[in-house]
Amino acid sequence: MSDATAVRNGLVFAAVMYAFLFVSHIVAAANDWDLLFRLVASTITVQTFFVGTSIAALGRAGSLESKMLAHRLGYGFSLPLSAGLAYAYANQSFDVGLTLAFLGVATLTHGFAIWRLNRMMDEKVD
Repeated sequence: MSDATAVRNGLVFAAVMYAFLFVSHIVAAANDWDLLFRLVASTITVQTFFVGTSIAALGRAGSLESKMLAHRLGYGFSLPLSAGLAYAYANQSFDVGLTLAFLGVATLTHGFAIWRLNRMMDEKVD
């Protein structure tokens, strides 16, 4: 499987999983299934901050280059999802501090993964 195919498959799987979780949290909230709602909301939160990792893992990205592509692409998706998540956590209102904090977490998680992959690629060259 090519790098692009692995990343594309991972992106599709991650998007489908995110959509399923989003619908599940609405159903859980509508039925007052508090424990399920909290579990799904926690899973959505983790996936939001680790979109790149989700894409790489679900797409079974093997090469360092495809993992790097997955994390860079994931970071681009993670930023608006993080802003939306902050909006949800602030009870459907805009909170600058929470939004910046969530954007910061997304930047840190993806930035660390990209930094680590860059180091691995540099070591591979040496």
